[in-house]
Parts: sequence; C-alpha cells; structure tokens
Amino acid sequence: MKKRNRQTSATLSVTILLLTAVITSAEQTAAAEAAASLEATSTAEPIVRGTIVETQAETQKEQAEENIIEETAIYTGLADPHTAEFKIDGEAAAFQLEEGLMEQLANWRSGTQVELRYTIKTFDNLPDVRQLVLHEVEMTDKKNDE
Repeated sequence: MKKRNRQTSATLSVTILLLTAVITSAEQTAAAEAAASLEATSTAEPIVRGTIVETQAETQKEQAEENIIEETAIYTGLADPHTAEFKIDGEAAAFQLEEGLMEQLANWRSGTQVELRYTIKTFDNLPDVRQLVLHEVEMTDKKNDE
C-alpha cells in the first residue's frame, strides 16, 4: 500500500511539473506572438505624443480658437480663484478663468467696462450645461482701474 501511495504521489508530482511547464511555455509563446504582431503593425513614430491631458487640452484650445466670442461687459468681481462674474446686456454670467486671468482681475473694481474673449464649453453627458471659459479680458474703462 505504501509503495502504491509513493508511486501515485510521484506520478502526481511529475504530472503537475509537466502541466506547469506546458502552461508556462504556452504563455511565453502567446506573449512572443503578441509582441511580434505589435511590432509588425507599429509605425516608426509613436501615435500618441504627450499625455492624454496635454492632448485633450491642445484639442480644446484649437476648438476654442475657432469659436471665440467677443463681447463688451461690466466686471462684477471674482466669485472664487477660478471664476469671475460679468454682466452682459444686464445679465450676470460666471466665467471659468484660464490661467493667469485671476491675477489680472484681482485688483479691478466692480463696474469696470471690459472686452471679453470667451468660448462656450458643452458636455456630451450633460446637454443642458454650458460652461463659459474666459480666454482674454481687456479693460476699456481705464478710470476705474486701481
């Protein structure tokens, strides 16, 4: 009985080792085939340059430049570090500020007349939401400048 158990145990050990070797070999073969397939279809230059965020920002900026809206408005004030409020035709509107604009607006007085250059950003998953993004603002009423 003991001899039979040893033979069975030895047979099981050999079987496990063989299965492990076969599985490892199959995984290595599949990985090599995938790498060869990838090399065969790749181009000399990478398809994606920069990070996804950089690429999205560049695309948004290019689209924004095509759809710039210019309007005269009255500066109301900063709502927070990245949002400013202006009145356009008597209606208040909040604008998201591009980098550097908050510092420009921080010392301006409420009531200052300005020229705005902005775009309207929409969202596919929120069709009723529109975000006004301010790209440039110039004071046209210098007497209110501090």
